[in-house]
Amino acid sequence: MQWFIVNGEVVSAHEARLHVSDLCLLRGYGLFDFFLVRRGLPLFVEDHLSRFFHSAKRLGIAPPLTREALAAEIRRLIALNAIAEGAIKLLLTGGYAEDGFSPGAPNLVLLAQSYQKPSPEQYQAGVNLLPYRYTRDLPDVKTVNYAQVLALQPTLKAAGAADVLWHDGEVISESSRSNVFVLSGGVLRTPARNILAGVTRKQVLGLARDVMPVEEGDVPLASLATAQELFMTSSSKGVLAVTQLDGRPVGDGRPGALTHELAKRLEAHIAAYLEAAVPH
Repeated sequence: MQWFIVNGEVVSAHEARLHVSDLCLLRGYGLFDFFLVRRGLPLFVEDHLSRFFHSAKRLGIAPPLTREALAAEIRRLIALNAIAEGAIKLLLTGGYAEDGFSPGAPNLVLLAQSYQKPSPEQYQAGVNLLPYRYTRDLPDVKTVNYAQVLALQPTLKAAGAADVLWHDGEVISESSRSNVFVLSGGVLRTPARNILAGVTRKQVLGLARDVMPVEEGDVPLASLATAQELFMTSSSKGVLAVTQLDGRPVGDGRPGALTHELAKRLEAHIAAYLEAAVPH
């Protein structure tokens, strides 16, 4: 049986409930975070907790647990579900509202779940992204609002695109669930404005700085026409090559050497993190 934790109470996944008056449902007022469990350990959990509490502060939703208490609940959920390889989602809502608008006591839910990686074919060939003009509200916050990309699903399917590439008409920002990196002129660049600060992005930035010049800043949309490599990063994807934009090839249309190298370095970095996290 799969177990969740709802406001401190352990319940089966089938019995987990929130009332329909919750502002997360009525107004989209809520936030979450998501991270992998590898070898029974929450991966980069310190960074995910920092982002979770940052999002909560930005939205004005006070978590009912301290950071240390929430970390303990995460460990409890992993043990309850005997998770060796999987994922955990933290959900914090605006609470129940009798008038449908005024925030109440927040609800905190911890969910144990599986996750889906890109297919071996996608890692081997790369994916197609569809550029789309859009800037998320509160882009530095991991809110529950994914309405725009969900509305675009038929368009993405028709275009054979795995996801979108958000831009404002001049500079790119991110994909719907991933950060992006561009290799051009021997420099690796990644957007710094209007993005969610990804935890995998942070790891890859550190790894990339060991091998080449890296810049965080504006990346013009027009510059992608001459980019040598483009890739995306996220918890579930790791490092994934983007080899097409709206069906047009990026670089030579194949995953590049830097993308492969950083993917290998990330896996080695994860292995070292997990080894260091195991009590000896």
